[in-house]
Amino acid sequence: MKASVSIITYNHEKFIRQALDSVLMQDVDFEYEIVVGEDGSTDKTREILLEYQGKHPGKFRLLLTKENQGLIRNFVQTYRSCKGEYVATLDGDDYWTSPNKLKMQVDFLDRHRDFSMCFHTVRHFYDEDEKKPGFLFPKNTENISGIKDLLVSNFIPTCSVVFRNKIFGDFPDWYYTLGMEDWPLYILIAQHGKIRHLDSVMGAYRMHSGSIWSSKKEIYTYEEDIKFYRCINAHLKFKYNRMIRKKLAEYYLKLTLLHAEEDNIPIARKYAVRSFVLHPFDKDISIKIKSISSLYSPSFYRFLKDVKHAVSSNKK
Repeated sequence: MKASVSIITYNHEKFIRQALDSVLMQDVDFEYEIVVGEDGSTDKTREILLEYQGKHPGKFRLLLTKENQGLIRNFVQTYRSCKGEYVATLDGDDYWTSPNKLKMQVDFLDRHRDFSMCFHTVRHFYDEDEKKPGFLFPKNTENISGIKDLLVSNFIPTCSVVFRNKIFGDFPDWYYTLGMEDWPLYILIAQHGKIRHLDSVMGAYRMHSGSIWSSKKEIYTYEEDIKFYRCINAHLKFKYNRMIRKKLAEYYLKLTLLHAEEDNIPIARKYAVRSFVLHPFDKDISIKIKSISSLYSPSFYRFLKDVKHAVSSNKK
């Protein structure tokens, strides 16, 4: 089996046909399978999958759970069932737009053994507001990147990636504690090879009210990002600790601002201190923390100044 297409889906009755059709339209000269993890949907997603399996015998392998097990466990179970040399991922509410997508990426990885994965540009669009303009993602991305680039931000759309199967072994325990499956997965893969961006638009990412991340509050999102960075830092044995501490400081500052806006002053203070301690001499961060602390607590502002003075004295 040359490639496996790993699809995870939950309550995607409105979208799943388009996702499946976009995989079936692939023009390839190798064998590939479609492995679908259906996580106990309460709509007609499962019925549609069974319909497609009946129409295309031998093409689909359906993993139908008795009850909802959540994003991470559904993804891991689906991934582990993939038999292909390469794995392409697709969420049930997104789809591919080019019939050459799979072949182009598999051919690239066949020819370049020093790359662990490749991805392409994706069109983001608003499903429930046609008048709202979409956009291409990522923009201005280097053709070749690596793990350091991924530690700055996740620039790889889920529906765009193809990677070498079983390149990193099994998932670490901390992976199951996170609320995202893609970003930590890419870090695990990037430990074993370079990343290539193919500058072609070959997929579409649907933004709608039912999607997982678009429906999360900013505070929850930033908290998950912080959890991700802490897990990755330990997993990588603190090799990139300085870079990760700076990113953690940025996210704690974002949480500070959000909690301050909601008048959660004690929590805002706590996160301001964490941001300052993690990266006290970042010019922009220090300025923002000073403004927050002076606005909400003059005594707390004086405390921060004393801490900074003490740290500076110790460095001398």
